[in-house]
Amino acid sequence: MVPWELADEEEDRYERKDKFGNLWFGKKEALAGRKVLDIIEAEWGSRKRCLVKRPSRTYVYCRCSEKCRMVVQYGSEDGKLVREGKDEHRHGEDVRGEIRSIASQPQRAAAALVEWSIAHPDGNLPARQQIQTRKQYTRSARVEDKIVEVLGYVQSVKERGATEPWHCRVLEVDESAGIFCYTTDFYVSLLVEHWETLMEHGLRLACDGTHDISNSRIKLIAVGWLAQHVPRQSIETTFVLLGFALAPSENHVAVRLLLDSLDAHVREHLGDGLRKASVAHIDGGPALVKAFVDFFGQDFQLVRSLEHVKRNIREQGVKKLTQSSWWTSTKRWVSKSAFIRNNYVFDRYWHHCFQLLENAGEANFVAYLQTEHFQKDAGVWTAAWRAAILDPGYGSYSLNAVDSFWKLLDQYVPEEKTLPLRQVMERYEHTGRVFQNDGKWSALSVEPSTLVTAAMVGEASAELSPRLDWKDDKQVGRMSSKTLERMLGQEATLMLEFNTGQENATKVFCKYGPSDYNAVEMEALFELERSTSSATVDAALQKIGALDADGFHPRRVSATYEKFTALYEEEGQLLESHRDFWQRGVTEHYIHVSTKNLGAKLPEVFSSLVPRTTPTGRPRGRPKGIKRPSRDSESAGRGRSRGRGRGSKKRPAADGIATGVEQQLEDLFGEKAASHGLEHLLGSDFAGDTTAPGTPPEVAARLESLVAEGRLPRTTAEQRRRNNRTSGTTYGVPPGLKEALEAGYIHPNLPAPQGMVWNLVARKTFVLQARGG
Repeated sequence: MVPWELADEEEDRYERKDKFGNLWFGKKEALAGRKVLDIIEAEWGSRKRCLVKRPSRTYVYCRCSEKCRMVVQYGSEDGKLVREGKDEHRHGEDVRGEIRSIASQPQRAAAALVEWSIAHPDGNLPARQQIQTRKQYTRSARVEDKIVEVLGYVQSVKERGATEPWHCRVLEVDESAGIFCYTTDFYVSLLVEHWETLMEHGLRLACDGTHDISNSRIKLIAVGWLAQHVPRQSIETTFVLLGFALAPSENHVAVRLLLDSLDAHVREHLGDGLRKASVAHIDGGPALVKAFVDFFGQDFQLVRSLEHVKRNIREQGVKKLTQSSWWTSTKRWVSKSAFIRNNYVFDRYWHHCFQLLENAGEANFVAYLQTEHFQKDAGVWTAAWRAAILDPGYGSYSLNAVDSFWKLLDQYVPEEKTLPLRQVMERYEHTGRVFQNDGKWSALSVEPSTLVTAAMVGEASAELSPRLDWKDDKQVGRMSSKTLERMLGQEATLMLEFNTGQENATKVFCKYGPSDYNAVEMEALFELERSTSSATVDAALQKIGALDADGFHPRRVSATYEKFTALYEEEGQLLESHRDFWQRGVTEHYIHVSTKNLGAKLPEVFSSLVPRTTPTGRPRGRPKGIKRPSRDSESAGRGRSRGRGRGSKKRPAADGIATGVEQQLEDLFGEKAASHGLEHLLGSDFAGDTTAPGTPPEVAARLESLVAEGRLPRTTAEQRRRNNRTSGTTYGVPPGLKEALEAGYIHPNLPAPQGMVWNLVARKTFVLQARGG
């Protein structure tokens, strides 16, 4: 029996006998661009077989059973497929092949199974779990973009021209390599706007080429520059795009072509080009390094991304380890040491860390680290990913701003990896239009150590510290410059000054409060920061217990840098050992010292203390002096309130509460209230013995009247006795409520007065503030 359809033409079907007398049934049909192996795969599927290739024929032996004699040979002659078979039988159902076919569909497993069932109502239906399992191992098919189509799009862009600031402008095209370089007038105008400031304070370039786009996985290589802004009450580094290139892969030819084309285009607008840059942040890939060295020269400063360094060690270096647990320690050492300012401290820190690894039998891993991620300068270990040798606020984590930019693009073009390249490019072009319309990058700061936040100066709730190793991975409240000034005015044990009046004068502060004060460790930090030799560093490490007969203890070094911070002047610039100083460019300690000791003033431009407006230009909130509409007029005709519980009322606005509390305090304790005497405060219907223990009767009566009116929380004598002021804790309350604090009527452990809230602004420092104020 012949298992295939007979051809329409008789000459395409034939029979023949070989020299052994075996009868072969043959058939010829057009190949139609198909390959012989593809035809075999389509016909046999996942059925058991043995394939033997010969120069002119490919033989397939059926292995459905040990006694099966079926053989089929395939070949090609004059553009036709020649298929001959002997002892053929009908194949059984290819269940595995059907499962693969269903799993290759783009729908979910259940939906693909339903579609297959509709097309094959009499077929043997596989289980959904089989389809789901197979989908996990099935890669989605790629639809490669044709260069001809992309070139057509490039040609259409050239013919259209850049008539709008957000229109793509083709800078350079390498048709043979498939490399296309673009920019827009909007991106270039941002560089032109800040050029003079960038030339004064440094042009910091950033480049990353690891982003894949379109269904053909084309590489998008972006070049831009770094600045700072305050988007969410915290200082952050942002990446300002200048131009980008599309290339089949991240190669140095594409990066160099992009740098050359951008440099020529910038020169047309400014006269100077990208070679005026002072530093470039890159991910450390060989292609980027080679292109930037070729363009800028060997002496140009390249900064490797600290995040990429840790990723490379995890992916490549861990293979050199015999005990994988050392990876966790190495990652922590890299993260902590990147912010060590002193060259000798960095050298000795890693000298002892290398010894730890070698003593553990990890010599191969040490060799990998020293070769790939470290280098020696005048016999001292250093690294291209150190943050403390850079300008404050632009450390080795700055390239993370480019990763944030990629995530932002994903929000605007979420289907960027599934669409053809031409459609992705059109959407990127209009994304630039949205950026321009929204005023993105409209408030930037380039000068280091310029931006401040409300929390740093004490005008908003204090922030929390990072998770601290020496605090069992817990967070603690940070101080503000205002709190720091007040506590130093009270002569709190918070700061030590070394070499006062000398060239190397240094102030060492407790970062999070006086409870961490330790003169020995603070002196050791001073010695570490101002060390000029390896011997001085080792002596300071021994002083804090980081270096002893048992070896080196890196965690004790980290704990010292986490608990204390040292500030000093170097080459006319105020520097700090605080990690946040190198990440943000300013800290609460830096603000205090620069304003009190160096005569600096808090900046007004770019500060989060400056009232901001919405993009439409209308001020936020209700205009000053306009009262909220009466609730009686709003609630006329309404029934019971819904959504906040039975009988509940809508919470007043924060500014209304703050104004109300201030007015209440003025009415109760101001000059007008004092003129009316005690009777005014008590009222005619006041009665009852509610005096607090140890409190003068007139004070108790005055405070109980406030309780009766609902202005102070209702408490028992036992509660007031238990919640007296605690020694060592600072409480900040309005002047009119100091008596209530002393008598135990208000306390952080008790409900706050109406419209107010307790805030922890620093360690053991509580402030009673108007809610929302």
